[in-house]
Amino acid sequence: MEYYEHQDDYIEEVMESFNKIFHSRNIKLFREVIGTWTIVAGFLLFRLREFGTSATDILMFLYFLKSYNKTYTNVNTFQVNHQKFSETVWRVMNQVIEHLNNTIDFLTRFQDVPTSRLFENVCFIIDGTECFLYRPSDNHIQRIYYSGKKKRHMMKYHIVVSIVDGHILDVCGPFYGKVHDITMAKSWIESNNIVLQEGEMFLG
Repeated sequence: MEYYEHQDDYIEEVMESFNKIFHSRNIKLFREVIGTWTIVAGFLLFRLREFGTSATDILMFLYFLKSYNKTYTNVNTFQVNHQKFSETVWRVMNQVIEHLNNTIDFLTRFQDVPTSRLFENVCFIIDGTECFLYRPSDNHIQRIYYSGKKKRHMMKYHIVVSIVDGHILDVCGPFYGKVHDITMAKSWIESNNIVLQEGEMFLG
């Protein structure tokens, strides 16, 4: 991430807020709890300050993204009730979306980027993402939704992105947690009759 104006001041403000809530300035703990680096939180604070967003608001928002399916069990950590926490998270979410819409042209952002030989002959990129679930009560359902790799119950999705312009081509799924990424990729390729020519490839 590029250096932004008064970067250290914003990071310090974020860390001070984190210290008041979690009684620690440990960077490793910050990443474990908030799910990102302090520089990212500081950057969001820098960008969203015009909306009146505080460092604590940023921490709530990032904490929500990090632990979305268990978030509301620990909102008391922020010394707010569930309603206040939810209102803050979605207010910041809308601010982030508004900021992105005002600063990034998603249709032209790749036009001036030269094609890299690193991706020569690469047609698309396909990768999986997990949506964690609470442990099902049924034993059979537990087994099919359980991922041995992540040691969690989950559903999986595959997202296919164009290498040319970065646009999302498709989102496929859901798949059971036990399904391997390669199996998901093959399923998408076969169901869409994708035929790679000699020398062509995809990344995943």
